Amino acid sequence: MRTVEYENLKWIDIVKPTDQETSFLERQFGFHHIIVEEIKTPTYHPLIESYGSYLFLILHFPNFNHRNQQIQNIEIDFLITKDTLVTIRYQDFSDFDEFLSAAEKNPSLYLSKTTGHLLHFIIKRLFNKTFPELDRIKEAIDNIEDKIFYNNHPNGGIGKKLRGIL
Repeated sequence: MRTVEYENLKWIDIVKPTDQETSFLERQFGFHHIIVEEIKTPTYHPLIESYGSYLFLILHFPNFNHRNQQIQNIEIDFLITKDTLVTIRYQDFSDFDEFLSAAEKNPSLYLSKTTGHLLHFIIKRLFNKTFPELDRIKEAIDNIEDKIFYNNHPNGGIGKKLRGIL
């Protein structure tokens, strides 16, 4: 468990939550026992639920593993109170860790307003990290389309054949 604090705000990050950590969250913040059970294991669907004084949010982010050229789904659960943001992860996520380390080094930059602002910073940073890889994927798809539908294909491309028929 890692904690970042600045003035009246706190960010708690938990990776692979243990029973001791989930019990701490239930005792310290009064989180509903259903949520405490929910955060013990990952889920496959995004979710947002309001529990009066806090929100429970589940989001999934793509993680591009360049070593094996695969995209991995990373779940992050968020428990958002007025003065504390709790993040729960079930695996390491280097993009997230970079942001958390930046917040530890300079908490006033990220924790000077509200937990909503901190949540916004995290989500924006994680989604912005996906854009370069998405651009590469789009470029690869465009190249494949060119080879299939236009003259770059060994057989002249489907586009050329269709023009001959029509």
